[in-house]
Amino acid sequence: MSDQLRVPVDANELTAVVRSAFGVEGEWHFGITRESGWADMDLYGHVNHLAYLHWCQECRNRYFRMALGEWPSIEEIGPVIRSVEFTYDRALGIGDRVLVTARIEKLGHTSCVQRYAVWHDGLVGSGNALCVFISLRTGEKVPIPENFRASVTALERLG
Repeated sequence: MSDQLRVPVDANELTAVVRSAFGVEGEWHFGITRESGWADMDLYGHVNHLAYLHWCQECRNRYFRMALGEWPSIEEIGPVIRSVEFTYDRALGIGDRVLVTARIEKLGHTSCVQRYAVWHDGLVGSGNALCVFISLRTGEKVPIPENFRASVTALERLG
């Protein structure tokens, strides 16, 4: 594959052109694009609900990798999901190109709430996840790393 075609694993694909093409509304500063495939389909010819969660997971992973600078090793600290929810507003079909956006809405001491939205000619669905930072060695909660907090504050234009 040509280096010109490679998208870095932490690349933010959300531009003004992409926002307009997918009908994005509101304050979103990070997003990735995806296309629904055969494996994403359910018996009724709609994108299965799990596909949306997988897309959000990939967006979350890229967002966190970008904000952390690199993915933490097993000996360090990292985010885990405590809870996740998603509301489906419209169905998608095979081959539909979507934009998945993510933003941090709340930064706590050891956790954050990340919001997601899936777009295709406007909003298709949205959800959120409670992400908790833990020691990957012990499983204990730990404070959010300062580099993550600073990166998120700058990206999201938080106070």
